[in-house]
Amino acid sequence: MSKRVKIDHIDEKILHMLIKNARAELKDIAKECGVSCVAISNRIKRLKKTGVICGAVFFPNLSELGGAIMATIGINTESGKEEQIQKIIQEELYIIEPAVSIGTYDLFALVTVKDLNELQKTVKIIKNHSAVKRITVNIWVPLPYNNFSNIDLQPKEA
Repeated sequence: MSKRVKIDHIDEKILHMLIKNARAELKDIAKECGVSCVAISNRIKRLKKTGVICGAVFFPNLSELGGAIMATIGINTESGKEEQIQKIIQEELYIIEPAVSIGTYDLFALVTVKDLNELQKTVKIIKNHSAVKRITVNIWVPLPYNNFSNIDLQPKEA
């Protein structure tokens, strides 16, 4: 039976700071948390060992990409038309990553836009192609807020 990993207010601060900037310096984290660099280093090692920290996730600065909203667009197409639609999307729209997909969608695109009106125009351009059957849009916020007290963190199985 696994034990629950105990996260205190310092661990929570560390995790929030690393989510905002995974390359934050230990001295900056230590200053914010009011403890030594050695204590921060030991806590990060413990969080890695227990599986609380297991990698990095990319949360881009949307203003650098020219948008305020990030969305993913899943596109279902007529069979064999994926590359044709992908080419049209690349030529007509500023989409970060249009790619042929295996799974729920035939194509998957990542887009940044200034506002919901621009997103609606983007979706309409894609939807107007005769080979597009269905589109699903998911809007992302730039940075997730994690309330660690609501997460049941379990250590990795040995």
